[in-house]
Amino acid sequence: MPYLLDTDVVIDWLNHLTVIQPLILRLQGDGVSICVVTYVEVFECVLRGVDQGAARRQFEAFLTSGPVIPFTLLEAEACAQVRADLGRRGRRARSRYLDLMIAATLIAHELTLVTRNVADYRDVPGLALASPEQLEASQT
Repeated sequence: MPYLLDTDVVIDWLNHLTVIQPLILRLQGDGVSICVVTYVEVFECVLRGVDQGAARRQFEAFLTSGPVIPFTLLEAEACAQVRADLGRRGRRARSRYLDLMIAATLIAHELTLVTRNVADYRDVPGLALASPEQLEASQT
């Protein structure tokens, strides 16, 4: 199953975290992508950086790893469904809008999310989640 990389994983890659770079290279064989929400969050970090030019070049290099999935009506409808489901179950939805947009992208495209923040998504049914540590452990 192809992988969607969460914002924290992309930032780890940009910060040259030694575990993340080889992991992403390995996952590319199955397909990796990010969603437009992650693009926004990471690009904001680029703009806040001390050396914006270098950060931008590094992010652009990362973007060659796979596509950026747009947020279309397909993802919007999946997001509305997730929010309605969470609301019916008395779960928090409003303050997690960006995470729920990422979750909707997973659902709409049947992807596995690679994230260090697995707990942020656990209450959304039907998501395939994996931490970098889990993926590394499965490799050995």
